[in-house]
Amino acid sequence: MNLAIEVDALQKSFGEIEAVRGVSFAVARGEVFGFLGPNGAGKTTTINMLCTLARPTGGSALVAGHDVVHERDDVRRNIGLVFQDPTLDGYLTARQNLQLHAELYGVQSQLIEPRMQQVLEMVDLWDRRDGVVATFSGVMSACFAYGLAAFALPPVLFYRTVTRVLQKGRHRRELVQSVPLLLLFVSSWALGEVVGYWTGPGDSLSRVC
Repeated sequence: MNLAIEVDALQKSFGEIEAVRGVSFAVARGEVFGFLGPNGAGKTTTINMLCTLARPTGGSALVAGHDVVHERDDVRRNIGLVFQDPTLDGYLTARQNLQLHAELYGVQSQLIEPRMQQVLEMVDLWDRRDGVVATFSGVMSACFAYGLAAFALPPVLFYRTVTRVLQKGRHRRELVQSVPLLLLFVSSWALGEVVGYWTGPGDSLSRVC
């Protein structure tokens, strides 16, 4: 199987505190993966290790085929990451943020405008493309951060919490499916909200993840 993520007995300790105790899992290419657990279970620490923001104490992990310890730069070039609190340049417009992101990630110039329209329409922000991001509401900022992370089509996308995005966006299913290899990390407290916002009656989170 061609895997997007492969984690084997991954561990992280802070002194005597064992934050992550030998977690193992695998995520196939194209899979939407929900990483659930109670507060303090080590979800954020695990994500931080997979994104090379924390060094594992033991075990191993490959992200897009690259080792998170020995190939950190390669891992970072192949992921998109949205934190729980969006980190956006509030002084720039949505268009300017996307153009800057395109330059940083080497998006071909002829693809920028059509992809910009596609992404902003998916999160219902096309009419605010020339609006300064600092004027966006909290939900709008969260939606825009998600679109920004997906804009360069990274092989793997880590998204910390989806609740705000699922509250908005007529095309949220299409947005998720537009990323080739997608990891969707969902906080356990949002589970009920995710089920409600993602689909209509009779559907379930199991059809998303």
